[in-house]
Amino acid sequence: VAEELMEETFFKLATKRPRFFGRSSFKTWLFAIARNVAVDYIRHSSKTSHISIEEYRNLPVEELNIEKAYLILI
Repeated sequence: VAEELMEETFFKLATKRPRFFGRSSFKTWLFAIARNVAVDYIRHSSKTSHISIEEYRNLPVEELNIEKAYLILI
């Protein structure tokens, strides 16, 4: 995940380079981009649940039925 976030940071750096006007140091600007990428990742990952297949198999039957019903509605 860290490598992917780093890649996205440097991709954004390359695409946003024309917007750097020198009002702050380059390191500060790069850190701001990296921080925003990380915050976006945290926001996105908090909306999705990470559950392994083994954990899914061990769920009580009621929870399995609720999840199946929800998936059918989508």
